Amino acid sequence: MFAAPSPLKRERDDVGAVSSEEDYFTPDSSASPASFKKPKSPSSMNEAGDATPTVGTPAAAGVLESNVSTYKSDQLERIFKNLRLRRIVKENHSSEINQMAFCLNPQYNKTPFGLDHVKVFEMRGAVKRDPMDNSNVLGTTGGPQANVYDNEHCGDHLDIMSHFLLDPVGEEGAEELPEMLTCCWMHQPQDAIFVTAGTDKMIHVLSLARSKELVRLSGHSHTVTDIQPHPAKDECLLSASKDGTVRMWNILTGKCLLVFEYKASAVCFNPGTQGHCIRFAKGKVLSKSVNGKVEYWDPETLRRIRTFSIKNTASNQCRFDVSLDELFFCVGTSNGSAYIYNIETGRSVAELKHRRSTKAIRTCVFSRDSRAVICAGEDSFIWRYDYVTDEALNEWAAWKPEA
Repeated sequence: MFAAPSPLKRERDDVGAVSSEEDYFTPDSSASPASFKKPKSPSSMNEAGDATPTVGTPAAAGVLESNVSTYKSDQLERIFKNLRLRRIVKENHSSEINQMAFCLNPQYNKTPFGLDHVKVFEMRGAVKRDPMDNSNVLGTTGGPQANVYDNEHCGDHLDIMSHFLLDPVGEEGAEELPEMLTCCWMHQPQDAIFVTAGTDKMIHVLSLARSKELVRLSGHSHTVTDIQPHPAKDECLLSASKDGTVRMWNILTGKCLLVFEYKASAVCFNPGTQGHCIRFAKGKVLSKSVNGKVEYWDPETLRRIRTFSIKNTASNQCRFDVSLDELFFCVGTSNGSAYIYNIETGRSVAELKHRRSTKAIRTCVFSRDSRAVICAGEDSFIWRYDYVTDEALNEWAAWKPEA
């Protein structure tokens, strides 16, 4: 975990106040689904007596893969139905939290994800992890700030690690603080680079290991709306701006490498990268509009496969997220709730909500193991929904205060 001191780093209590879940949580008495058995390998005959592909053939491999995918989907749906609000953080800028991102880099980190990711805890409660696994590190951006949290240590709390206050820049005499709109993580040896940008037209490159701002990339003449790291070149970054250009940058030299004269609010390199309103899943594309619709389509034929109509999303520009297994996506709404959808079936499998969360959700993300979904938005609150076992839910439902 990076924790180098810096003048830019503030004390924990100044940045965010962690509230107890008891102040916000209402036990849910709904029963959990029954257990699900893992599918068996394909055999030579099915239940109807028809011939099925022989084990070891390509067709059999396809059947097995489909069965495993169905098994994982069913198991994850049961996990999502058991998500409950457990952690709340209030950031001190009293502005919208516009984007969050986990430090996930599959090129360097081969740690399993989803159902295959099993946490092993030390005696003190911290999670044992591979040295190259920084997937516990969560970055947020909103107002004039960028904040970095540890999502797994300290008893599994959402704990502040670093805080960056970004000074006003731009025209001479400018005093208005910038609004950060977008962020992403980039890999460098012995470091995790957090990049953020917004209304000040600059791209801020921040070092988590050194806890300082390394460079500001200057070139855009209007608000920067989206930034994304290059999937193969660790030093390269792509940005989109309201100035009608998309630019390629080298963060080590601070130089702009390419300028594309093209109006775009979001950028996306290829499958496996995160985007504002565009994401890849199983080789297909998910795109979102502000009117509450998410389209799933084939990028080669441009054929629309499925349309998801999201409830309560009037004029909401929430950045949605796709689980690492690419089976589900989560998206926030304008009334403070979030939905999880099964991409293959089109079903809405869970709604995450709480009576205290009433403002629009602007961003939401899955944890690496898909056992937590974190949402944030207009009220500068971060809401973390965690998986709770059936036994715990039953115990909560039966609980009564002492007379």
